[in-house]
Amino acid sequence: MTLTVYVVDLLRPRGAHEMVAGRLALFFAGGTLGGILLAALVTWVLLAPIASYYRRGGLSIVSSFATVILMVVTLPIHELFGRAGLAALASACFVLALALAVLARRAAAAP
Repeated sequence: MTLTVYVVDLLRPRGAHEMVAGRLALFFAGGTLGGILLAALVTWVLLAPIASYYRRGGLSIVSSFATVILMVVTLPIHELFGRAGLAALASACFVLALALAVLARRAAAAP
């Protein structure tokens, strides 16, 4: 979502007080939906050791909608710090995701 807001801000014409309808609104909605689906997919893959599809699916859905709550953080960061704040947040999220992926791999490899 952070990257979606960042790209929408880059593409928005300067001096416009309202978001231009059409492509930008579609990109914003698509980015939001894409973030939800990506969270569900990552959770599904990380929970591969769980044999029950019902449990994996339920936890993936819960995880994806919990991501929406965290998406709200992008709005005040964008208002306070602008594009630089969004770029910093996206970088921090990327580093955190890599660290958590390493921890998940180690936990899966542990006996």
